[in-house]
Amino acid sequence: MYTTDRRRSTLNLRRLSENSLLTDEIPKEESISDVAPKSSSRAGFYLTIKIFVAFITVSAFAFLSIGFGETPYTSRHLARTIFTGGGLLPYVFLPQSKVAMQAAADTMRGEINLGRGNYAEAERALSKALVAYEALDAVNTTCGHMCLSGLAKSASEQKKDPETLKHLTSALQAAEHVYGKEHEVVAGGLRELAYHHTWLKDYATAKTLYKKALALDTKGLGPVHFDIAYDMSCIGQMELLQNNYSEAIKQLSESLVMYKQVRGEYHPSFFWVEESLAKAYYESKSYAQAARQFESVLARAERVHGSPGKDYLRQLAWLGWSYHYDSNEERAKIRAKKLAHMLDEKNDSEALTMADTIASAGDLLTTIGEHELAVSQYERLIKLQEASLKYDDPQIRKTLLYAADCYDKLGQPEKADRYRSAYAAESNDQYKRIMQR
Repeated sequence: MYTTDRRRSTLNLRRLSENSLLTDEIPKEESISDVAPKSSSRAGFYLTIKIFVAFITVSAFAFLSIGFGETPYTSRHLARTIFTGGGLLPYVFLPQSKVAMQAAADTMRGEINLGRGNYAEAERALSKALVAYEALDAVNTTCGHMCLSGLAKSASEQKKDPETLKHLTSALQAAEHVYGKEHEVVAGGLRELAYHHTWLKDYATAKTLYKKALALDTKGLGPVHFDIAYDMSCIGQMELLQNNYSEAIKQLSESLVMYKQVRGEYHPSFFWVEESLAKAYYESKSYAQAARQFESVLARAERVHGSPGKDYLRQLAWLGWSYHYDSNEERAKIRAKKLAHMLDEKNDSEALTMADTIASAGDLLTTIGEHELAVSQYERLIKLQEASLKYDDPQIRKTLLYAADCYDKLGQPEKADRYRSAYAAESNDQYKRIMQR
């Protein structure tokens, strides 16, 4: 649970009240008799404002809560969320009303800036709101949770990893306090925290968090649900990243069955799962199953996307290698030649984003004996590499040797010697002279 020191909270509350734009100060020149009627009218005015703010707050949270009442797992705290205005409504009628109203305003300002992609502005507004929530001892409210989640999002978009981890952890603790430990919002917080640990390459921690989310979702949503399929696929991905291929295949396969059950056969939301399953088969050396899965992935991509992009060509390379290692050389050649033809149709700006696929295509074509097609891929790759790398970069030097080997196989020793001379160049000028021959 997110807690604050009571003394610090009281001091912060006092400072916020003193600095608030809404603070009323009595002009020093006026007498008490002059001030009394104005103070009375001000009190009535601010009461009206408070009632109006209370109405708006309740209405806003009622609107935001629409769609979250499908099951007891999601609607357990719905009424309390609405009729407490996200936890701020009680403060509207207390002396801390100005701080509460300012916190709500800063939270809304932060959320608006998040929606617009103004992450630095969002972080500033939400940081101010968090100070106010701490002063009110109201961090463990719906509004406090929203604030912490927004801070995590803004920090993540600005690549501030320590702050992201801190705010995600605090948001999860607040969610457990507000909604209870068995709630969809808590499961969502576990997934967000797990995703960030994945980004930090802490796969073991991420897997543990995804498993906790899966346990909550299974208990709250029943055995078949999109969120459960997503939890399972994320666990499978963590297993794959830790080279636990048999468990990865199990989790990814079972999640795919459920995805198709709840979303249909061709929904794009689980394409990435099919790709991960194909890679898991490949890495486990189950090349026949990998080839079938990659064929399925490519057929689905053609059906949904039409024109092939970078991911399609990369998967086509994986498919060619799968057939090769499965000793199906004829199909490997068909897929490799198709890949070379499709890469040749890409302009240089497109090809620049596909350098790894071009290299893989060259290697595959060399392996299956298609040296003429292979050397054309290597030569193009060298030109792309020259645009961004130095002459003695290991990537260029490796490609030069591959091209030389292809020309040896093609019986063209002069060209092979040219590339080997470029490989041995001792300066950039020497390299350029050799390559321009």
